[in-house]
Amino acid sequence: MVEYSLAGEVAVITLQNPPVNAFGMELRGAVLATLERAGAEKDVRAIVITGGEKVFCGGADMRQFNTPKYWAYPRTIDIAERMDALPKLLVAAIGGAALGGGLELALACHYRIAAPNARLALSEVTLGLLPGGGGTLRLPRLIGPDAAIEMMLSGAPADAARAVALGLIDEIAQGDLRSAAVDHARRLLGQRMPLRRAIDLPVDHEAARRALTRARAALSDDKSRRLARETILDIVEACLFRPVAEARQRIDKGTRDLMESDAARGLLEKFFAERAARKAARASG
Repeated sequence: MVEYSLAGEVAVITLQNPPVNAFGMELRGAVLATLERAGAEKDVRAIVITGGEKVFCGGADMRQFNTPKYWAYPRTIDIAERMDALPKLLVAAIGGAALGGGLELALACHYRIAAPNARLALSEVTLGLLPGGGGTLRLPRLIGPDAAIEMMLSGAPADAARAVALGLIDEIAQGDLRSAAVDHARRLLGQRMPLRRAIDLPVDHEAARRALTRARAALSDDKSRRLARETILDIVEACLFRPVAEARQRIDKGTRDLMESDAARGLLEKFFAERAARKAARASG
């Protein structure tokens, strides 16, 4: 479910699970195995992860939600933790959508380059869920707590220009995305740039407290998503103020609790019903 190729000292891992590179159990296992392969090759100094020009990764396979496949190792958060431990430069090359777990995969890379058509979102809240792949740990450290909380509570995507302004991506690629990403990785190697792990970036605790207070005060009465938003804020607080191991436990518990909630079940049923109606309309039309 992945293509592995070499461009000199740069390994390229391309997700191949059409149509949207859904990050289900099978693709997660293939990505981790390929990361281990690249990590073990002594001539490889950098790794580019991409999904192609049209879609990077549309997030978790929703058909596997709340099933043994969803919880099977490696989950997205396990892959992100393994990426944190890899001693080689990691670059995400984002074309099209990077949603949910797809964006969390990119956040675990040290640098990110995107095509002009990129759309990046942690959209789990729209289904009554939270980012369970480590986004609550990494995004606030990367772009600051206010912007990260807004992204997670709204689920709205940022386009490439806004992502650059936020610091979510480092560069907008011109021309072929894969070639631009390989060139970017080579430049970073040539400049001896550090492995910039989002998990290691400093936290402004006072700014985080103010952001959390403002967000809690502004919560809407939308009952279908309020539980998810409250849980996201609690998890973000743990991720910024508690040890990472404890935060990981809270992420896992919050993910499971929301996935089993009536609110999430209702939103998921609505999503699948609307998708089925769209398919039927296209078929008849």
